[in-house]
Amino acid sequence: MMLSFTLTLLLHASPDAGARRPFVDQLLAKVKDGTVDTESERDRVKPEDMVHLARAYAETTRWREKTRLIEVIQDSKDPVLTEVWWDALDVPDCNDDVCWEVRAIALAHLDQDLTRFSTYYDDRKACRAAVQKRLAERKRRTKK
Repeated sequence: MMLSFTLTLLLHASPDAGARRPFVDQLLAKVKDGTVDTESERDRVKPEDMVHLARAYAETTRWREKTRLIEVIQDSKDPVLTEVWWDALDVPDCNDDVCWEVRAIALAHLDQDLTRFSTYYDDRKACRAAVQKRLAERKRRTKK
């Protein structure tokens, strides 16, 4: 899987993440079992948690878990999450708004302008076009 390999290389090149706070383990348990309250947990995430959360993201193949993690880390501009945002463009269509939220979050981060979230979330046609453009960019990027 491209994400895991790329993210693994990035994480190994990054400074030591240090000890993982017990909060991260508690959060990941909630993410896994679907009981995470992403709104309240977002406020508790600290910068030192990002490497650990990026690793957890890379280790799962379940979109429900990935989606919950994205909802929790969406406020962070930490560069260690760059590959997470690229991977999030592959979120499958769903029966609710979560997949559109994930796409909008990822696109806003890749644009380096979090204020664009609403534009992407509210205009599904523009969001889909932007995703296609970024996927083409990702393809060119990975060929290098």
